[in-house]
Amino acid sequence: MLRGMVVDPRKEQARWRRSWILFTVYHVLFIGGLIVPKVVQGRAGWLDYSLIALAVVVVASYPFMRYRFRRRARVLAACDWRQCRWCRFDLRGLADTGRCPECGEEYDIEEVRKWWKDMMAPVVGPVAEVDEAKPKQ
Repeated sequence: MLRGMVVDPRKEQARWRRSWILFTVYHVLFIGGLIVPKVVQGRAGWLDYSLIALAVVVVASYPFMRYRFRRRARVLAACDWRQCRWCRFDLRGLADTGRCPECGEEYDIEEVRKWWKDMMAPVVGPVAEVDEAKPKQ
């Protein structure tokens, strides 16, 4: 992501999810329609087997990516969703508005928290509602 670029997190997550789904469907249809019959008939070559391996890796990587996003959400929740959007510097203990000491980008804590919650919600569920229900200390 480029610095200073305004990105709607909901659109970004929807685009990411849609691209994964389309990529997976494409590979399943391609492998199922073109390559599997060649394998069954004994006419498959090294390229056919490598495409099957690629499809297996793509489909198998989805749970890993989901795990990584859930882990990121746990880290963000642990620091009260106060991480810089650009460099992920922990902003706890700093003023509610200012510049990130690590990368120098301006931040507003309310915008940062909303941005992270919106970014993580499509993957890990409605984190905003869960976080708001927790009592403030």
